[in-house]
Amino acid sequence: MVDRDPTVLEDLDRLIAPAMRGDPECPLRWTSKSLVKLAAEPQALGHTISPNIVGILLHQQGYSLQSPRKVHEGADDHPDRDAQFQWIHDQTVAFQAEGQPVISVDTEKKELVGNFRNPGREWYPQESPPEVEVYDFPDRAEGKASPYGVYDVTTHEGFVNVGMSHDTAEFALMRPQQ
Repeated sequence: MVDRDPTVLEDLDRLIAPAMRGDPECPLRWTSKSLVKLAAEPQALGHTISPNIVGILLHQQGYSLQSPRKVHEGADDHPDRDAQFQWIHDQTVAFQAEGQPVISVDTEKKELVGNFRNPGREWYPQESPPEVEVYDFPDRAEGKASPYGVYDVTTHEGFVNVGMSHDTAEFALMRPQQ
């Protein structure tokens, strides 16, 4: 491909540059554009190139297909950050010394209810993965589940409510079934 069209790499690199991520000095770079979109741009410049060839060329140029990785928690340089955690720790110790509960409360993101693909992997017999819907369209869902948990740090006990309401507070006060 490059032998027959020597400017394709230069044009492809120029087209990717505005959407490129990563350190330019690092051998690992990536782009947020799809192969189909990347192939359309050189085609508009007169190159004959397919999305598959774009993928091969990108790989040869040090690009890789990756998923986003969560690493940024936010600014931790607040002047009272350590003081806040020290205060929470002192309160926890004081409440535990008095035999009082110390609870941790958390809610997770809402998930569609239905036969949809979920991230992650589970063990299944070989060649028999679970079958799920091809598309995760919200209009095909039975609703949205909102998990909300309460955990007593002292007794190591807790519970999780899963509500279908859009209002977390509506089901957060429900008591677990005994």
